[in-house]
Amino acid sequence: IKCIAMRPATEPNFNSPADIHQSLIWVRYYSLMDANALNPIPDDSLTRRVIGCAIEVHRELGPGLVESVYETSLCDELEWAGLSFVRQRRLPMIYKGRNHQQHFTMDLVVNDILVLEIKGVQQIHPTHEAQLLTYLRLSGLPLGLLLNFNALQMKDGIRRKIRGGNRAGATPPNTPLHPQQF
Repeated sequence: IKCIAMRPATEPNFNSPADIHQSLIWVRYYSLMDANALNPIPDDSLTRRVIGCAIEVHRELGPGLVESVYETSLCDELEWAGLSFVRQRRLPMIYKGRNHQQHFTMDLVVNDILVLEIKGVQQIHPTHEAQLLTYLRLSGLPLGLLLNFNALQMKDGIRRKIRGGNRAGATPPNTPLHPQQF
């Protein structure tokens, strides 16, 4: 895992979604360093690429549409970016070892690592985050992104979650992400 350890030589020019995402990483990195965090944040190129695709969809379509439109468009962007994904991946509903005929459905799974939960809501509610954390726990996948396309700016509609960590499975706010969590 690559780690961000140095300040960029030049300021980003924000010409692409990747530039915007990189600037957000730097803002988070320095805010963590100010909070006495000694370890740099791992650079996750997969989430950066997926967030870039989501920003492109949001830039083209804007907020206010139904989730299925964003999901279909995001699938196009992921395909054009050369990322492998599974749409509407089913998880069996198993309760205390008993397999029921019901199932859970994850919106997208990218590279068999990253769960994407697509939303088109006015604001992200804690139950949306809990849903993503449950999908991570039940699937055994390590990483998830909650993408709310109804935000005025896409960066305000993104939540990143890592399986494990504290009791609820979320990474506490303002906590550095360590390679051991992957």
